[in-house]
Amino acid sequence: MWDDNEDHSGWSLQQMFSSIDFTKLGIGKKADPVEDDQLTSKLKAMVGALIVANPGMTEQHAMSYLMHSPNGRAVAEHLNSISKRKEELMPQVDIFKLSNINSVVEIAKSITKGDAEISEMDFTKMLQGHAVLTKRAGESVGAAFERLLTAQTPDGAELRKAYILCKGMTSAGEELL
Repeated sequence: MWDDNEDHSGWSLQQMFSSIDFTKLGIGKKADPVEDDQLTSKLKAMVGALIVANPGMTEQHAMSYLMHSPNGRAVAEHLNSISKRKEELMPQVDIFKLSNINSVVEIAKSITKGDAEISEMDFTKMLQGHAVLTKRAGESVGAAFERLLTAQTPDGAELRKAYILCKGMTSAGEELL
């Protein structure tokens, strides 16, 4: 190892150069191909974004701008920080555990309009899940389920229409409404 406090006057050139740690300088170290590919693909994506923003710019000019100008480096840093952020996923809703009757009725309306298709089993599970969450004190799940479907309200009528459609009884079910 090279030490500036030593006297090196009697050393040969080979001794001098072999004592220097060139790995700290990055000389002789091979780049990781995976890391190099990731860097190249990020740079290409940044160049593509810059060309979309400024269609008159060539690929070489955009790459030079990103790598060599202060403003371009700031743009590259900004684009890099955006790409590192994790995407926020939409919150997932379990339709079998809806406690809000309005949500259940909206799904029923989508079914009656023909915008959504759902099996009888899934619609029944959805209504039962709502019944479990909204049952009254001392009321069984079956009684809560019956209360949902027999309610003499516009919401109850909508639930019955959707239930009839899910069961496939459209012609026979008109009199049940």
